[in-house]
Amino acid sequence: MVWLDPLIIWAFRLLPPGNGAFLLGCTFWAIVAVLIGTVTALLVKILNRGWYRRQYEAMIRMHNISVDAVQHGDKEAYLAANREAMEAFGKYFFSQAGVFMVSLWPIPLILAWMDQRFRDSPLEILGLNIPYFISFLFIYIAVRLVLGPWLFKTAPYRYLDNWAEHRTGVVIRHFEDIGKE
Repeated sequence: MVWLDPLIIWAFRLLPPGNGAFLLGCTFWAIVAVLIGTVTALLVKILNRGWYRRQYEAMIRMHNISVDAVQHGDKEAYLAANREAMEAFGKYFFSQAGVFMVSLWPIPLILAWMDQRFRDSPLEILGLNIPYFISFLFIYIAVRLVLGPWLFKTAPYRYLDNWAEHRTGVVIRHFEDIGKE
């Protein structure tokens, strides 16, 4: 990490030393972490969209079979199809949770560097000593909440996200629709 120090520290030196410089540096690297993490998550979605599509289609297919079973009054078929649908849902849900987790990978690297630099110098605000990692995580969350929605509206992101889309072509049936056909 020592060789990265000159590349990373400059953001903390844009202002005179103090709380402002620290907060500006944290904000800059939080923005970088959000951008890099978002791009990485998009790449994972693009590379795995075939697998995600298969999991999604299996989940919807088994759900639709369970709806058909209810419609025909077949409790055993419903229970079997619903069990399969729930298993497929679990696989799909946790694969999507994994995509989100991929977007967080820059955080440990930034915090590891910050630990070497700021471990013994907490941020002092209103008489409170706030450790570097709490400061960074609060700033990261705020940046993600502000930057995330804006980023999702940009043309390049929308293009790549549409390319990574895997939830197409399968129509889900709802239990409320039973008897309406």
